[in-house]
Amino acid sequence: MINEKISGKQAVSIMILFAMGSSIVTGGSLKAEQDSWLSIIIGAVMSIPIVLIYARINKLEPDKDLFDLSYMVLGKLGGAIVTFLFSAYAIILGILVIRNFTEYIHVVSFPETPQIVVAISIGLIMYFTVKKGIEVLGRGNVFIMPIAMFVVILLILSSTQNMDLDNIKPILYDNLKPVLAGAYSVLVFPFAETVLFITVFSSVDTKENPAKLYVKAILFSGLLLFALVLGNTLVLGFPLVKSLYFPTYTNAGIIEVGKFFSRVEVLVSGNFIVFGLVKSTVCLYVGCRGIAKLFNISDHKKVAAPISLLMMISSVYIFKNTMQMFKAAEIYSYSAPFFQIVIPLLILISLQIKLKKQRTAEGQKGA
Repeated sequence: MINEKISGKQAVSIMILFAMGSSIVTGGSLKAEQDSWLSIIIGAVMSIPIVLIYARINKLEPDKDLFDLSYMVLGKLGGAIVTFLFSAYAIILGILVIRNFTEYIHVVSFPETPQIVVAISIGLIMYFTVKKGIEVLGRGNVFIMPIAMFVVILLILSSTQNMDLDNIKPILYDNLKPVLAGAYSVLVFPFAETVLFITVFSSVDTKENPAKLYVKAILFSGLLLFALVLGNTLVLGFPLVKSLYFPTYTNAGIIEVGKFFSRVEVLVSGNFIVFGLVKSTVCLYVGCRGIAKLFNISDHKKVAAPISLLMMISSVYIFKNTMQMFKAAEIYSYSAPFFQIVIPLLILISLQIKLKKQRTAEGQKGA
């Protein structure tokens, strides 16, 4: 495997844009209705113990990705099964992300343009980024990050003139049950999807504690998503938010400051696409690493072309319409924890047992 390295700062910037990803377009989980902003807070807090599992794995074996560790602690057969399943998860997630953004572009900007054209455009950028190496994505993110965050903050601040506090009342009208259901949805999409970074962090060239990097990214992205969801609700009101597929775009569309600052949705849409490109590229990168490991291919870049092609084509034909795409998110929320929690826990427990046995054996030798 080719040795690629990124800095801790680059890893955090990638993870923040990754976590924002599709959620910034779809508007986050709305199960808690006008209390959805509370779900974002709780979901982010719930995700911290989970990402600390990922950080612990990276801390114990900083130079090995999840696929290397699978073979190391589970043996050839167990490692192959986990590698296949996790590679499939990364690729399918990438397909869903591409579809989210081709659907978004198709609905709000280019309804006459076939989605395959947009999917090919996204797929080619993904392919060339992975082909050039993860360090290119890292350097690009450090440059793009301030611009992307400026646009998000500008959207939030520009919306304040249209906000109405009555739109979030009554708070906790249906008690905590829908809020917790929404928090679970936010946990699995997008925060726990950072499980892919167990592989990305094997390329991080830093002595900084991985836990700090994970938590920093989760808290920052969680804060931005919270502000966006709260802003959408305050501006549009929940009945309208629920009826929209892309509420953040609608929110941006009604912003008008004086006679010189309007059509913010154009700027916001460009920003959204950047988030989608980062997330889908990470999915492709991890999927390529897994497939290369599974078939004993020395360089994961050799499989980037066929996998990106698979993701492009599948994204177009996986759903018939926007409604099916959003319904699939419900199914995803039930299956995702297996990859986000069960597999990492299995790897961590097995790794700690193995390392403990090794230390015991070394101690006995030294005696």
